[in-house]
Amino acid sequence: MTTTDRPLPSAARPAGAGFTLVEVILVLIVLGIVSTSAVVSYGSVINRAKNVRAVSDLTAISVAIDDYHKRRGTYPPNLAKIHFDDREDPWGNPYIYLPVDDSCGGTRTDAYGDPVNTDYELYSAGADGETGASLSCGPGADDPIRADNGHFLGIADTFASSGDEETD
Repeated sequence: MTTTDRPLPSAARPAGAGFTLVEVILVLIVLGIVSTSAVVSYGSVINRAKNVRAVSDLTAISVAIDDYHKRRGTYPPNLAKIHFDDREDPWGNPYIYLPVDDSCGGTRTDAYGDPVNTDYELYSAGADGETGASLSCGPGADDPIRADNGHFLGIADTFASSGDEETD
């Protein structure tokens, strides 16, 4: 075998030579991994931003409800009375407001069976558009909520797992 019969090392390839099939496949695999990671990260960032916006909206609505209560001595019967009836959460659903009526119950409870609020309920159904009585699991876990009579504004499963619901 003469020196001209041996393949040239990659550094000595002629200028017009292309990439090998293995090199092309490796580049495609790396690009696929990077693309997948970017899409997952982007979705997570968007969801966090929507949660922040929902909590901000809940704060504004809560301030308006509390102001109404201070001026009139009673809570508004609905969000229309404080001009928030057309406000939608970041997922396109209406915010849920329920004045607490001690005679009827109907409030959501924490893991210990205690009411989450004693004045009024205010929350969003979250990204899945569904809500439930449980704040720690199921469809209610992703809900942005107002809890502990306004001392907590955030995501339901954070409240349920933080121990903040244990108030005396």
